[in-house]
Order: sequence, then structure tokens, then C-alpha cells
Amino acid sequence: MRTWIKKTGCPLGAASLMVTLLLAGGALAESEVILLDNVFPFDVSANGKAITGNTGAYTPFRWTIETGVVVLADEGGSGTPDISADGNRVSAQVRSPEDMLVQAIWIKGDGWHYGPAYPAPDATGGTSCWGLSGDGTTCTGFYWRDNSDGAGSARTNTWSLVDGFEALPTPIRSCRGNDLSYDGSVVVGWSENDFGT
Repeated sequence: MRTWIKKTGCPLGAASLMVTLLLAGGALAESEVILLDNVFPFDVSANGKAITGNTGAYTPFRWTIETGVVVLADEGGSGTPDISADGNRVSAQVRSPEDMLVQAIWIKGDGWHYGPAYPAPDATGGTSCWGLSGDGTTCTGFYWRDNSDGAGSARTNTWSLVDGFEALPTPIRSCRGNDLSYDGSVVVGWSENDFGT
């Protein structure tokens, strides 16, 4: 079985999630199309059975055929929700019990685990989430910092359920982590240079 996902625009800026299940074997004889309105998908599990993204209100959701769309938090923020390879973990920027928007990892059956709001000595508050490792243990994005040294205010970091917060070296100005390898040991992203990103 293969899963295809397509996001299509609707009037008024809403989006639809279309999941088409194609049964394997010879010709594509059977397919099932499921349309979900007002959600914006960003990531899919390795087997295609779980999807995550934002609702129209930027709150993270998780979808499976069994549960449908389940909203995971009351409030979300910048970045993109991402899902682990097994579909049981979701990363996103959400509001913590301390009332800060932070990087967090949701675990099926266990709920949210929140990263720190002021994770580093130069942090000015808040972290943004843009990627999750395949094993679901580590997320990446950036944290806001004091840029009085002229080196930019966004700094790439990782936050791990196992190892905690790590600020990554930044060659020049602002930067952001966009995704991680399966075990979280490799981060990809962007960094500004003298003339832009």
C-alpha cells in the first residue's frame, strides 16, 4: 500500500488534506480518497498512516484513519509540526505551562514534553520548532537571542528528550535548523550571510 498526500487550496484560504490509498499489486485497481477541510499537512510518518500539520488556527494536529483529526494543543505558534517515523511523536511550538511558546514533543499516550523557554544565557525568550528526528527524540529550529553583538537574533538549536538543549555553532548572523536525520545527529537548515539568506 502506498499513500499519496495532496494539499489543495480552497476559497477563503482554507486547505484540504487529500489522502489517497493505493492498493499494491499490478494495476492501480482500488483507491480511497479522504478529504479533510481546514487543515494544513506538513509531515507524514514513514508508513503513511499518521499525518501532522496545523489547523487554520496554527494549532498542531495528528491524523490517522482510526482517529481522524485530533488537535494536540490549545495554542501553537511559528514553525511546522513534524512527525516521527513511527507516527507516535509530534514536534511543534506550543504554549508551555509557564505561558511561553516553546519547542515541545508530543508522545502518544503521554502528552507534551516542553523544552525550556530561556534555554541559553543569551536567550531572550521563546523557541521555534521546524523539524523532528525520525526516532522522535530530538527537535530543531531556533531560539531568540540578544543580538547586541550584531550576529543576528535567531540561533539554531536542538532540544532532545534525552540530552536537553544544545545551541549550535553559527558562522554568520541569524540561522535556523529545518530538519534532522533519523537519530538527530545531523541538522540541516540555513544561515544568513552578508547579503541575505
